[in-house]
Order: sequence, then C-alpha cells, then structure tokens
Amino acid sequence: MPTTCCVKNCHSRSNDQQGNKTGVRFFRFPLWKRMYGEQVAEVTKRRRMAWVAAMRRRDITFDNISKSMRVCSQHFHSGEPSYEMLENHPDWKPSLLLGHDDVQMTDEARFQRSLKRKVVAEDLYAEPLQVQPKNLDAELPHPEELDAEPPQVQPEDMDAEPLQELPEDLDAEQPVMTSAECEFCTSRQALIVSLLEENRHLKEELEEYRMDERFLRGDDEKVKYYTGLPNFAIFQAMLLNILPYIHQGKRKLTAFQCVLLTLMRLRLDLPFQHLSHLFQVHRTTVGVAFQQTIEVLYARLSLIVHWPSRDCLMVSMPHQFIESFGKHVAAIVDCF
Repeated sequence: MPTTCCVKNCHSRSNDQQGNKTGVRFFRFPLWKRMYGEQVAEVTKRRRMAWVAAMRRRDITFDNISKSMRVCSQHFHSGEPSYEMLENHPDWKPSLLLGHDDVQMTDEARFQRSLKRKVVAEDLYAEPLQVQPKNLDAELPHPEELDAEPPQVQPEDMDAEPLQELPEDLDAEQPVMTSAECEFCTSRQALIVSLLEENRHLKEELEEYRMDERFLRGDDEKVKYYTGLPNFAIFQAMLLNILPYIHQGKRKLTAFQCVLLTLMRLRLDLPFQHLSHLFQVHRTTVGVAFQQTIEVLYARLSLIVHWPSRDCLMVSMPHQFIESFGKHVAAIVDCF
C-alpha cells in the first residue's frame, strides 16, 4: 500500500499508479522524548508542537497523531528534517507548501550566520597559544638599578604587539551554548552506556530461562529431574548418539530441544500444551517433534535396553502382588 502525505492539498505518494517508486521520502512526526533529560524533553516537545501547528488540521493534535501519518520531503528545504537539537535550522519543522498562508517563514540566512559564528568560535578556542621562550637572566635587573625610577611606558610601545580582534558578528553566548551541548553529549553517552549494560543483564537473564544447552549444563539435579538421567555427562553421551539422526528442517526447535522435550514428557508426563508454552512453539510442532524423536530413540537406543529375567523380577516384586497373582506378573505399570 503506497504511503501518502498528511499535509493539506499535498498529493505526494510513495508509488505511482503503476507501482513504481516516485522518489519522494516520507517522515514520521517527532516524538516527545521525556526520558532523555530535561533539555531534550523541552526541545522535542516544542518540535512536536511546531509540527502539529504547521499542519493546521483539527484531527491532528499533540496527543492524537496516528502512527501511519507521514510528511513528505517536499515540505523541507533540504528534503528531510534536520537534527532535533538544531532549533534554528530551517528544516527543524515543515515550512514549504503547507496548504495555508499562516506560515512563519524560516530565516535560512540567520541559521547560516549562527553556524558561521559557531565555526569561528571553535577555531578561536582550538588555536593553541604560542608562548615564546625568553632569556630570563638577561631581563633580571642589577642591584644598583632597583632603586632607580621605574621606566615610563611610551604609547608607541603599546602598539608593538597588536591583539587579535574578534569578528564583530561573533555571538558572546556561543561558549555557553557549546558547554551546554557538551554536557548534553556527556549525559547522553552515560545514558547509552547504562542502557547497554541493562540490555546485557537482561540478555543474560533471558538465556537462563531458554530451554537449550545452557538450561541444563552444570546442574545434575536439574538434569535428573527433567530427563531422568543421572548427570549431564551421560545426557551428552546420549545426544552424540542420536542428534545426527534427528531431522530438523525448517522447524523452530533445535535437535537438542526435540530430545529434551521428549525426555521431559516421558519423565514428567507433561502435556503437549504445557511443553508448547515452555519452548514457545505451537502445540502441533511439539507433537510432531515428540513423535519423530521417539522413533529415533527406539532405533538407536533399543539395543542397550536390558529387560531382566523373570527370576530377577520376582526378587524385587512386592509380596502383595506375589500373593495375589503368583508368578504371572512381569511388570507394574502403575499402582494406586
């Protein structure tokens, strides 16, 4: 479905009637970023209000903007919105072809002057001071000269080394703005580091609850409870014998997860619906994986299953069953 522009009387579309790209770009309304500090919150709030005011539509308000609404590139001088913190930039808000006359024209020349002042100020403050080494011993006065009258500085000596004049259009408040921008960059960098650290911790917590190799590695009690096998080493030995024969295909479950859910169902008698929630797949996927894995287990491990003789079974048979059924009982499936 082609994207359209929400500005009045603007018929820009992302695709023409034949489905070809028109080359027009579309942009979302700016968000009010309240979690990035007080300065960013104020600037982004003013910008969102400026975009809403530029539209002049009753169905578009500060708190009621559809996610599908876009503004095309034809309403910006450079073809795209500027950086959100450059409030004096001509493209900080839409200003061209808005479909109404109540438009505050942007002063592009003012922005260029401001940008020039910033560049000049950065060059001045970045220029290192040239300190000429002097022979201090040569300038030290002799003792007999200390009582003499101090030399009078002549006016022509003041002009010997003229000072560098600053440009007249240099804004005096520019260092303050630069300092504020540096503080903003520092706080934003600290926020990014904090978010990355929080993201890392969340990933580590999520990995602990995923039903994969890390779920059982190093915890023999967990292995015995979920699979019935005594430890993780025996579980790995069994996996090496059967994993090459499990066909995974396009299934979301890995071969390890197929074996694990099969053993969990055999050990704990868990229903397919419960297993589907644990492994985050559909119930049908669990059923197919269980059936295919059972067949592989039977084909690969049935030879190592040793069924004891009748005499060995009678040794461990409860005497109540022997009294009731004699030697006709081979195995007790369930007792209740």
